[in-house]
Amino acid sequence: SLAAFFGTRIDIAVFGHTHWAMVEEHQGVLLVNSGSPTLPRQSKRLGSVGILELKPEGPSAHIVELATLRDG
Repeated sequence: SLAAFFGTRIDIAVFGHTHWAMVEEHQGVLLVNSGSPTLPRQSKRLGSVGILELKPEGPSAHIVELATLRDG
């Protein structure tokens, strides 16, 4: 488990390098991969970024597809 690996409870894990955007919760841990804003090897379209919000009621995250900002 992540808690065993880090020696403490983990609420959020932010990771990347796969360029696959995702936001999921698994066993009480918020998992966030923002994807890639430039999408290496796919330069014909814009990628994505992740927005992580830390609030008293708990963390949340969402993915923003940059192409939707350009068109809007």
